[in-house]
Amino acid sequence: MNFTTRISETALQIPLKTALQDGDDVLSYSALDTRMKILAKALRQQGVKAGMGVAVIGKNSIEFVLHTLAVLHTGAVLIPLDESLRTVEINEILEKTNIQFILSSRNVRDEAPFSCLDLFDTADSLKLYRHHDNQEPFCAQLPDAAFMRFTSGTTGRSKGVILTHQDIDDRTRTANMALSLGTADTVLWVLSMAYHFVASILLYLRYGCTIVIHHEFNASSILDAIHRHQVTFLYFSPIHIRMLLSETSGRNLSTVTKVISTSTGLDQELGIQFFTRYQCPVIQVYGIIELGLPVINNSHAISHPDAIGKASPGFDVDILDEEGNLLEDPKAIGQLAIRGPGMCSAYLHPFTPRNALLQHGYFLTGDLATKQADGLVTIKGRLKSMINVAGNKVFPEEVESVIQAYPGITTCRVYGQTHPILGETVVADFVSDVLWTSSDKEDLIRYCRKRLSRFKIPTHLYQVEEIKLTGSGKIRRNNEDN
Repeated sequence: MNFTTRISETALQIPLKTALQDGDDVLSYSALDTRMKILAKALRQQGVKAGMGVAVIGKNSIEFVLHTLAVLHTGAVLIPLDESLRTVEINEILEKTNIQFILSSRNVRDEAPFSCLDLFDTADSLKLYRHHDNQEPFCAQLPDAAFMRFTSGTTGRSKGVILTHQDIDDRTRTANMALSLGTADTVLWVLSMAYHFVASILLYLRYGCTIVIHHEFNASSILDAIHRHQVTFLYFSPIHIRMLLSETSGRNLSTVTKVISTSTGLDQELGIQFFTRYQCPVIQVYGIIELGLPVINNSHAISHPDAIGKASPGFDVDILDEEGNLLEDPKAIGQLAIRGPGMCSAYLHPFTPRNALLQHGYFLTGDLATKQADGLVTIKGRLKSMINVAGNKVFPEEVESVIQAYPGITTCRVYGQTHPILGETVVADFVSDVLWTSSDKEDLIRYCRKRLSRFKIPTHLYQVEEIKLTGSGKIRRNNEDN
C-alpha cells in the first residue's frame, strides 16, 4: 500500500474543506491531492524512483507538506529535515545515508560541501537537487521503507528510525483511536513539522482536519489565532503551556476541546495552573518515534496532569525490572516497556530489524516509570540520566520541575557531578532574565529544601545563557544515547 491513498480518499469525501492554511494561503483537500500528484509526477520525471532516499529540508509551510507528500506518493523514502540544521549536520546525515535527492528551501549548491545539481524548479519555495547518481535503494534490507527520521539525539548518537507505509497506516489509525479527531477539528500547528510528522501532520490529513500553521512565538498571537480560526485542538510542548499561562488578557479557550502536551514531561503544578486559568485540562501524550503515541492521559488529566496516561488502544504498557520481570507493585520504579501496532520496522545504522529491537517481547524505552493498578503511568526519569547520590536515586526531571516552578526561572537542566565520597551530587544549570546574586541562589536552595529530600537538593546552581534542546524540544543530556 501507499499511505497517500488515505489522503486521496479523504479528499474525495471533503474536496472543498480547508486542509492547510498558512497566513492568507489556503489549500483545500482537493487542491492538496491534485498538487501532490502533479509534484510526484514531476519528481519521477527527474529521476526519483521508488525506494530512493529523498530528503526534504524546509520550514513549516504548505510547500513543505506538499513536497513531503509528493515524495511519499512516488514510493521513495522520505527523510524530513528541519531548515535550522547547519550545513555540517546535514553533511553528516548525507555521509551515513543513501540519499539520492534533496528538496530544499535553501540553495544547497552554494554551500561548499555540497555537489548538488539543480534539476527541478517550480513557483514553490522548495527546489530539487541531485545529491548523487547512485541507483541503489535507500535501505536494501527493507524494500517497502517509506519514512526515516533520526531520533532526537540527546547525545548526538541518533538512530535512523524507519517506517513502512503499513507502519504509518497502523500508527495513524491507532493514535486517532485515542485522539478522536475528525473533519470538525481545526489544529493550530506551532511545532517543527520535520520532528513531528507521522502521528500528527499525516494523522490530521488522513482524518480531514484543518491545519493552521502558526509562526509567531508568543502567547498573545497564539490566542489571537485560536479565536480567529476557531481552533479545537492544540498540540503543544510544555514551553507553550507556560507561555499561555503568562498571558494576562483573561481570554479563554472556548473553542478548544483538547490541549495535548508532548516532547517532554509536564509537572503537576503547571498542569493544575493551566486548568485553573483556562478550565481546559492539559492531556499528556507519550510520543516516541519508534512507537508513535502508545500512551495518552485522557482519563486523569485533571487529577494527575503529571502522568502520561494509560495505554492507547492495541498497546501493552508495562514496567519491567533489570532482569525483564514484570513489576506489579504500583510504587515500584522500573523501565517502561511497550508493545503494539505501528512500531518502526528497523533502525538504519547499523541495520536492526524490528524483532531484534525487542527485549522480552517489548520495546524498552529507556524511561523509568511507575504504573498504578488502574494502568496509569507516570514517568520518573531517564534510565541513563539518573543520578546516584550515596546509593539514593535522583531523577533530574523531578528536581527540574521544582526549580522551574520558582519565580524568575525560565528553564533549567539538572545533572550529576562526580563526588569523591558520595559518588555523585546534584547540580543545576538555570536560565533567568535577570542576573542572580548569591543571595538569590540561597533563596532557591531554601525553596528546594521545603520540597525535596535532602539528597535531591542541588549542591551547586549555575546561571547560564541557554539550555540546549534537541530539535523535538527535549533537554539535551550528555549522558544519554537516544
